[in-house]
Amino acid sequence: MTSSLGMAQQLASLNSPSKDECHRKDSTVEIQACDSQRYQYADKQLNVIYSAAIKNLDEDRKAKLRDSPKRVD
Repeated sequence: MTSSLGMAQQLASLNSPSKDECHRKDSTVEIQACDSQRYQYADKQLNVIYSAAIKNLDEDRKAKLRDSPKRVD
């Protein structure tokens, strides 16, 4: 089981520019690249949290989650 401290350390090791930092860039290309970094950071954060949460589920709940529809509206 991943501890809260372990999860916090993983999240702290990830770096992301702020929205303000991104929008102070000089060109659209730089802004988009910066926003892409922010997206990748958020995706990594979600993966760390999901991985920690899934480890706490029993096998029945893991199977239900795995077999459930992957739909986001």
